[in-house]
Amino acid sequence: MATSSKNLKLRSCLSMAVCFFAMSFVSAQPSVDLVFVAEFGTQGSKLGQFVTPRAIATNDRDQIIVADSGNDRIQICDIDGQCSAFGTRGERHGQFINPHGVAVDSQARILTVETYTQRVQIFRGDGMFLASFGSYGVERGQFRTPGGLTVDRQGRIIVADEENNRVQICDYEGNCTAFGSEGTEPGQFRVPRGVAVTSDNQIIVSDRENHRIQICDYQGRCRTFGRFGSRPGEFAAPSEVAVDSKDRIVVADRDNHRIQVCDLQGNCTAFGRFGTAPGEFNSPPAVAVDSQDRVVVADRDNSRIQIFQLISRLD
Repeated sequence: MATSSKNLKLRSCLSMAVCFFAMSFVSAQPSVDLVFVAEFGTQGSKLGQFVTPRAIATNDRDQIIVADSGNDRIQICDIDGQCSAFGTRGERHGQFINPHGVAVDSQARILTVETYTQRVQIFRGDGMFLASFGSYGVERGQFRTPGGLTVDRQGRIIVADEENNRVQICDYEGNCTAFGSEGTEPGQFRVPRGVAVTSDNQIIVSDRENHRIQICDYQGRCRTFGRFGSRPGEFAAPSEVAVDSKDRIVVADRDNHRIQVCDLQGNCTAFGRFGTAPGEFNSPPAVAVDSQDRVVVADRDNSRIQIFQLISRLD
């Protein structure tokens, strides 16, 4: 696994009192703020550069794991933009074709999912291949364009199975259960893209083409919030989701070029707008939250990673 010691396009705000960035939030009663911390990345194939970063996760060391989709690899980066990478293009074990999802489990193993090969791959934290499962199809343990994935505290792998319009819950051998079907009712989906899990095992699903968020139990009983639009609590093709230490839902509101932070009742604060400056985004598809409640954003079409501190106004 190659390693870079060179910083690439890093802007860092170590003193949040000096570098506060409100990010053009819009909310009647905002309950949270995002403070810009750092960014790194440019377009390219060197370490610390990206082509279409589509998914992101963090590990217990607060390293940032990036599905560098256009480069057919996974990068492991620190907040300063120093990165290592593993993977090459291909369909063999440890190779990738446009990885679309990445997660980290409690043992620091890295899990990936690919829409082309329709499989989940499992790696050690250093990138050594361990196992894989999945193939194209509609049976349990098969996928059609799998999107995001996550791992809960019990070690269950949860996958957004996009074209099958369902969520699958799997063990590490690929034995899966599933819930969901195509539609607009609670528990039905139109291209579910991202998944996350709260501290009490509620599954958060971004229901992309229904422009909403669903909160589900493991039997598929769901409630929803959101609709199409650009106001807080409205979405335009929401992509991946994450959950912070207080079970707030962080949403990559992709086509609105912003991030939304919502409570479990669907009250949301929106941050960001289209652009290239810090706190601006160009089609962000993925978010993650680290152990310090820093929000990490894959800013896809700006070929960079942005990092913000999530702060409650009630703290």
